[in-house]
Amino acid sequence: MDKKTNQFSIISTFLFIILYFGYKHFKEENINSEILGQWESEESKGDNFIFNFLKNDSMIMKKENSLIKLKYEVSENNLRLIEEGISANEYKFTLNDKKLILIQNKDSLVFYKK
Repeated sequence: MDKKTNQFSIISTFLFIILYFGYKHFKEENINSEILGQWESEESKGDNFIFNFLKNDSMIMKKENSLIKLKYEVSENNLRLIEEGISANEYKFTLNDKKLILIQNKDSLVFYKK
């Protein structure tokens, strides 16, 4: 390869890496900001849950009188809840407007933004 072709290939590879990983990081940050806040289930005959996702990757789960503090990780459409450094639960999720749907083993939970 001549000098110009070599420089072009190095620059284009460098730009591709920056754009690809920058986009991926931006997409994950966008998902994190969408999930922040308080989400509540509206079960008529079951237990109501309230999930409060905080900016520091921690989450508070309320169920009737009990309160549980967990860490969470979001990637693409996966939500992983972590308790004391150990993965407690992993869910697939979708966000539609003000609706959060958690799916695990073909069971789904629906939460609404408060």
